Amino acid sequence: MKTSRLEQSQESISIPFTGLGSLYDVTWPDRENSDLTIDLNDFVNKNPTASYFVRVSGASMSGAGIHDNDILLIDRTLDANNGDIIVAAINGEFTVKEVRFHPLRLIPHNPTFKTIHVSEADNYELFGVVSCVIRRLK
Repeated sequence: MKTSRLEQSQESISIPFTGLGSLYDVTWPDRENSDLTIDLNDFVNKNPTASYFVRVSGASMSGAGIHDNDILLIDRTLDANNGDIIVAAINGEFTVKEVRFHPLRLIPHNPTFKTIHVSEADNYELFGVVSCVIRRLK
C-alpha cells in the first residue's frame, strides 16, 4: 500500500452541480446556467492536515465497493466506530478492513479472505478511518 500526504491547495476548483431528476427523465446539466457548484476540496477532505491518500492493492474489501487500485482518503482525526472501514498496521503489515471491537477483529468484505482476530500479542496500530473512495472509471 502506497501512501501520499495530502497537500492543502490554495486553488479552489468548483464544478457545476445540478440534480438530474429520475433516471427516466434525465436533463443534461446546463454548465452555463448552473447556480450550484461543488468545491471538491471541501467536499472530499474535511481535515487536510491529518489526511493521507493510499492506493488499494488487493481484493479483500471488494464487497464493500473498495477495489484494487482505488484511492482511499484516510482521516486520522476521526474516531473509529464499530463497522467503520479503517487502515491499520498489524505486525508490520498494512491492511484495509472493517473494524469490530470487543473483541477486536478486522473483517474483510470478500469471502475468500479470513477475519483477523487481533490479540494482545499482535503489534496493532489503527492508522485512520477511510472517509472517501476515489475510483477512475476511464
